[in-house]
Amino acid sequence: MNALIELSPDVFEHREWVALQWVCQYLTHEGTFPNKDLPAAFEQLYTTTEQTCVFAVFKLMFFFNMLANSVFKDQYETGTACAIEPNLDE
Repeated sequence: MNALIELSPDVFEHREWVALQWVCQYLTHEGTFPNKDLPAAFEQLYTTTEQTCVFAVFKLMFFFNMLANSVFKDQYETGTACAIEPNLDE
């Protein structure tokens, strides 16, 4: 789980790391990419169908994270519910 929070390129194959970075930046920057090379690398490494699948899985996981946060909204302050963005200060 820590590897997914840190997203170190040493832990993942390059292709996987690019997809994970793409999802992370898409989420944290609301669809804009501060690193303009990242979308190009993602499009180069993945077919259009694969890109659609990565995006679909990302949206599905985001939906269920938000659903869990809604169900456990009273537990969000205590840290039981999942955070939308990782807290890297911990």
